[in-house]
Amino acid sequence: MAQAQPSLANQWMRREKRMRVRLAIVASTLLGGFVLVIGRGVYLQVKDNHNLEWVASKQYRAVVPVAARRGKILDTNGKELAVSMPVSSIYADGRYVKDVNAAVNALVGALSLGVEEVRDLRSQLAAHKKFVWIKRKVDPEIASQIKAMNISGLRFVEESKRVYPSGKLASTVLGAVGMDSEGLAGIEMEYDKELKSQHSKMYYQRDARGRLIYTPVAFKDQSDVGNVELTIDKTIQFITESALDRAVVDSKSRSGVAIVMDPKTGAILAMASSPNFNPNEYSKYPLSTWRNRALSDAYEPGSTFKVLTVATALDQSLVKPEQRFDCMNGAIAIGNATIHDHDPYGMLSVKDIIKVSSNIGAYKIAQVIGRERLYNSLYKFGIGQKTEIDFPGEVAGLIHPSARWSPVELATVSFGQGVTATPLQLAVALSTIANGGMRMKPYLVKRVEDASGHEVFRATPTVVDTVIKPETARLVLDIMKSVVGQGGTAKLAASDEFSVAGKTGTAQKVMEGSGRYAAGKFFASFVGVAPVEDPRVTIFVGLDEPQNGHFGGQLAGPVFLKIAESSLHYMAVPGKSTSVVMKTAEPSESKKIALKKEALTGVAIRPFKVEGRVSELLLPDMTGWPVRRVVAMLRGVEAHAELEGAGRAVAQVPMAGTIIKPGEKVTVRFALPN
Repeated sequence: MAQAQPSLANQWMRREKRMRVRLAIVASTLLGGFVLVIGRGVYLQVKDNHNLEWVASKQYRAVVPVAARRGKILDTNGKELAVSMPVSSIYADGRYVKDVNAAVNALVGALSLGVEEVRDLRSQLAAHKKFVWIKRKVDPEIASQIKAMNISGLRFVEESKRVYPSGKLASTVLGAVGMDSEGLAGIEMEYDKELKSQHSKMYYQRDARGRLIYTPVAFKDQSDVGNVELTIDKTIQFITESALDRAVVDSKSRSGVAIVMDPKTGAILAMASSPNFNPNEYSKYPLSTWRNRALSDAYEPGSTFKVLTVATALDQSLVKPEQRFDCMNGAIAIGNATIHDHDPYGMLSVKDIIKVSSNIGAYKIAQVIGRERLYNSLYKFGIGQKTEIDFPGEVAGLIHPSARWSPVELATVSFGQGVTATPLQLAVALSTIANGGMRMKPYLVKRVEDASGHEVFRATPTVVDTVIKPETARLVLDIMKSVVGQGGTAKLAASDEFSVAGKTGTAQKVMEGSGRYAAGKFFASFVGVAPVEDPRVTIFVGLDEPQNGHFGGQLAGPVFLKIAESSLHYMAVPGKSTSVVMKTAEPSESKKIALKKEALTGVAIRPFKVEGRVSELLLPDMTGWPVRRVVAMLRGVEAHAELEGAGRAVAQVPMAGTIIKPGEKVTVRFALPN
């Protein structure tokens, strides 16, 4: 019995020890869990506070994207190309629409809703959804009409609508803006961050019953927008587009492209593609009309390339202008291929090779240069590489490395086949010759200012490379003058007022996927500068797949001339002296007016006062004139007036200095003051 008691005591002690161990484990576990909970709480409050707030806010707040205000896009003179204005958008809270069918029936006629739109609207309202867009960005008159209906559950909110006052003008440069104010293309997309307000969301607070109480930011309070000023001149753009559109129609071309560039700075004064689109109603146009063909499309340039081949040879002292080459009477065999000229030529000087555009002559010069030197020079001119212009969608074109050139490819590259380049690359290359040998970086944006009006960016002319010597550039320009002279391929590009140097291009097009040239399909082009003594503009004109002819000198040359003369008149560049006579119906009342062309721009000329009906009129510069004054003057000569817009005159075709006769068309564009 005495022995049993110690045994019981030992058992009890062991049991008590085990219990203490268990209690310690439980206590440690509870303490560890408590520490974890406290630690997680501290982390959420200190480290992950933003996400915690977001999760909590979802319980009582909803976010709806809205079209935010955007800054202005201006031309180089501060004229508006794109602006924003406040408009009303209509939505509904389906829970408070008392009679869905009556509401939908009332809205159908006022908003011109389609069958699918009506079906979707009826379905969403019947489901009592808390937020349903009815129609966004409606006209003020329609918004007022719908407000007067007092339909239960309908709400109105202010959004921003993008407006392009000049319609299609410069549309392929400007781009367009989507429903939520996002840049979709062009400058609108490239500078979306600078142009768009950050207030692009509308917050709806939910009260205790779950009802939405919206807190939108008013249009006037979305002041955090910048303005973008382009190098584009609205008037030169209008001149360029008018001439290009007419040429595309007359030649029955598939499309057209034109560029006007300042060769000394690289600033783009005009950039046109035809056909184009109206960004105010972009959804009505196919995406193909959005293309900025000046930099998104690459073509085989054809004979315009010969200028670069000759410039390379002259700059490296490999040939002389008077040096003569045998052009083999119009045909030369290279391996299994035969290269032809459009006419049979014998011995031609370097100057005449450019003048008559001999393929064989260009090949003979390329043989002297050699593959590697020619490739390196073309690359320095910018061929095969992007210009890095401030615009989306640029392509680099294609030129194979010289090590891969066969003898035939050396020949074809020398006259612009087997290589592709964009119109912009060719304009830059010719500008390099025009300005004395410096390749300038092209640019479209002149300056950017922030919401406070402070300038945050200003473009400065940038020299990318020095390609040829100044004396070579002057020599090549002099050779190119012969192209528009007697016996040249572009006599139709010659001006009576300004000296012109240029080069034609007539390139066969390659069938996609075949590698073979398509019969009857050409890209006709002309690139030139004016005036030669002090080049102010480089102009490229290209017509894709024309049906009425195909030679660049015949089709693109006249377009160049129209753009060059009208632009230089507008820019007040001195031309040659001219005497014109303004006649009245009675010969005895004729008056002779001797003028300098440059006197026609810069200041508006008063209307000519003559007795009787005017049968010829020297068209003045009508910039700044009101509609009434323009109509009164044109009525005097019985011209066919096409007036666009309202306000003051900002552009005209024909330009100042043109003599018009009764029945001739005069187009004048008007715009309201900024």
